[in-house]
Amino acid sequence: MGDKPDLKVDYDLLIESETSLTNIQREFKKCGSRQGELAEDVGARTMENAMHEFAENWKDNRKQMLQNLEDVLKLVTTARESFEKIDNEQEKQAKGKDKK
Repeated sequence: MGDKPDLKVDYDLLIESETSLTNIQREFKKCGSRQGELAEDVGARTMENAMHEFAENWKDNRKQMLQNLEDVLKLVTTARESFEKIDNEQEKQAKGKDKK
């Protein structure tokens, strides 16, 4: 290996991704199933039924999307932590070689 690294990790992008995924996750958790509450305010029975159906589908799909967001967030966090650990170990090794 030469002086040039084989892999360059963009820590800012990883941290930004973690932050964005966390924010999206928080918004999905907050939005809940308010559509069901609003259905009664619409008035028309057909529209009310459609909104209830949408709310149920949203609840199921939201649950899956939240799980997917959690999975991706864990992957990004693990990747960042692993790269940081490797960088720290290599830095310690390099400092140890400098002392010899």
